[in-house]
Amino acid sequence: MEENDAFPDFKEEVDFYIIPVDNECFDYALYVSECLRDLGAIVEIHYKEYDLKRLDDLLDRVNVTYSLVIDEDDAKNKTIKVRNSLNKRQSVVMLKDFIKDLQELDEHHH
Repeated sequence: MEENDAFPDFKEEVDFYIIPVDNECFDYALYVSECLRDLGAIVEIHYKEYDLKRLDDLLDRVNVTYSLVIDEDDAKNKTIKVRNSLNKRQSVVMLKDFIKDLQELDEHHH
């Protein structure tokens, strides 16, 4: 099959990598992932607990431009921390505003 090139080239392209910092905010992380997937985004969730001090190491290893870090405050306030891996900037945004902005971007591309 390989000789006939029957296997497509699978690329691991993820739009957003979601990192819930603990189990308490995992349900909210799932909700965020569903909202993004509804818009057609490819989303992955980090399932293992990890040391928060090593967050930058984890984010640098993940091959994705935007990571969403979610903690208890985010779950309470319906926010997300959006981290751009290219410039290492992180900002806190309201989830509804983030979704709205993505919808508007999507509309401009179609």
